[in-house]
Amino acid sequence: MRPFKQALLNTVCKWSHMFKQHLMDTVTNSLFDLAKFIQDADGGLMQPVIEGDYEVLVSVMGYLYNVKERQSTTDEMFQPLTDTIQLLKYYDMELSEEVNVLLQVSN
Repeated sequence: MRPFKQALLNTVCKWSHMFKQHLMDTVTNSLFDLAKFIQDADGGLMQPVIEGDYEVLVSVMGYLYNVKERQSTTDEMFQPLTDTIQLLKYYDMELSEEVNVLLQVSN
């Protein structure tokens, strides 16, 4: 019976680690995706619009539309991310400093 218990414990530990890593990857990818979106939107919205330059005007309006479309998704993502981070901290999983900075800047 002892080898079975050891094999079961090893399997549980592997699945636990895999699940925690998945949660960390989800948090990290969500924050990096948001940071990239913000960086792209900032760059697009900083374009100078000269009177009569229709292409740049349409481009800037496209960025405004993308920001508007993403607003509700972005607003709703922080509470689940915060809950996930708290769960990871409970199990002694620490996020990288870069991810913590992104969370503070984005929030």
